[in-house]
Amino acid sequence: PLAFAAFAAPVAAQQKPLGRFFTALGYYGLAIGGMIAAQLGYLNVGVPAAIPGWLASSVLLAAPWAMASSPLGVLLALVATALPPIGLIGWVSPLNAAGALLPGTKWMGLAATIVAFCWAFRASHSARFWSATIGLALLANLVYITPAAPAGWVGLNTHLPAATNIMQAIRSNEQLIDAAGGAKAKVLIFPEAVLNDWFAGTQVQMANAVPPDQTWLIGAEANGRNTVVLVRKAQAWKRPLTQAAALVLGGNWNPLHPKLRPAWWQDTYRLDGRDVWSSLCVEQLLPFTWLEAMAQQPDVVLAQSNQWWASPASSIPAIQRSNALTWARLMGRPVIFADNRPKG
Repeated sequence: PLAFAAFAAPVAAQQKPLGRFFTALGYYGLAIGGMIAAQLGYLNVGVPAAIPGWLASSVLLAAPWAMASSPLGVLLALVATALPPIGLIGWVSPLNAAGALLPGTKWMGLAATIVAFCWAFRASHSARFWSATIGLALLANLVYITPAAPAGWVGLNTHLPAATNIMQAIRSNEQLIDAAGGAKAKVLIFPEAVLNDWFAGTQVQMANAVPPDQTWLIGAEANGRNTVVLVRKAQAWKRPLTQAAALVLGGNWNPLHPKLRPAWWQDTYRLDGRDVWSSLCVEQLLPFTWLEAMAQQPDVVLAQSNQWWASPASSIPAIQRSNALTWARLMGRPVIFADNRPKG
């Protein structure tokens, strides 16, 4: 709701394109300010190199709002900032508020949020409009019951540093197995990309470590892709269950490399009679990937992240978690978190 309330009224109050642009620029600039610190850790660049990326992202996201002088203009701005190409950096979209405002309502709630947002630009000073919007949101939240995760499905939170060589990767794998030891779970969900590879040796190592009564869903880098792999006792599936629809441009996405590319579309996968959808790290920030999940209506959502790059003060992990919660609420589905974040 904060994104909706803090963004709609100030932008709608502006009568000129430049006014709307700079108001939107202020919103995006402040909301994704944590991107500077993220680039310092993830891309290992200095502050002078990180600031242009943050500024360029803010400008690109704010630009469509300059033309949002009518409900149609607002709709086009919402679409432009949620879908590729601009949607590839579509962080802190106002659409993220839909699940907080109208949980469990799925496409109807998303459509209602879009309509309300468009109408706000025509009735930004209408007390009746805002009263109706707040009343509907309160009613939806009062009747919503948070669904429980499947029995025995548990997310594993770890504190592993990034492995930069083979020896570190081997030690990291051993630490990962130790962290999983003793977990009382039927299905244990691991964080994103905690395995640097999915080669035969790693497959054997994990298959030998998993208890007989457990299934492990592990985030792994497989053939240059950010994936989720399945492991059971003495059996590791060579083919990943799914791969990330979105990656970080300049990080693990290189348009010139034949393997380091997003999948663009992420499928659900079937496990224990349930359709499962994994939201992998940066995907938790982007509306277009959540729309893919909405289209498939999974039974359970897994929010798997690896925040080895994040400082304790970074705002990005909290934004990721908030987005995952609100989109899962919109779908009326349980969400299970599995995070890797170094101690500190």
